[in-house]
This record gives sequence, structure tokens and C-alpha cells, in this order.
Amino acid sequence: MLATPAKTRTGVQIYFGGTRMGKAYVSFHFFPVYACPDLLPDVPKELRSRMQGKSCFHFKTLDASQVGMLTALTRKGFERFRREGLLREKVWDPRA
Repeated sequence: MLATPAKTRTGVQIYFGGTRMGKAYVSFHFFPVYACPDLLPDVPKELRSRMQGKSCFHFKTLDASQVGMLTALTRKGFERFRREGLLREKVWDPRA
């Protein structure tokens, strides 16, 4: 999971996204579509059919078209979280 420095009103940390490998599928948890529901109309129907719950996509197989759609959606979510101040720019230092 990729966490953000932001917290909800109740103090729970907000996550950007992550993946989980199950036995039968891979889950892509993408929280910008939950935190910013106005992003949902931009989710193509091919991805919407993979949605489980409000922010999770399940994939048994993944083709190049779906990768492109997920890339575009992830980019939109990233830009939105950045605009909303939910991400902090930080250079990763492997020694830290």
C-alpha cells in the first residue's frame, strides 16, 4: 500500500493505492475513486465491470488496453491527490 501523509477527520491515514495478489486474482485498491467520487464518471466500463466495492478492482487477466486505462486513471487520481494537497513530494533516499 502507498500511504499519504493526509488523515481523515477521525485521524485515520489516507491511502493512495496498492495491490494484493490472491490465489485467483490480483486486486488493485485505488482510493482516489473513493475519496474523490467525481473521478468515477471517467472510469471506463471495462474497468467498472472489474470493480468490487467502492475502490477495488479485481483482475484474473489483464490486457494491454486495461493497463492503459488503469495507467490513465492512476495518473488522474495522482494529479487530483496532488492538487488537493494529499501527497507530499519527497525524494526517496534508500539510506533513510
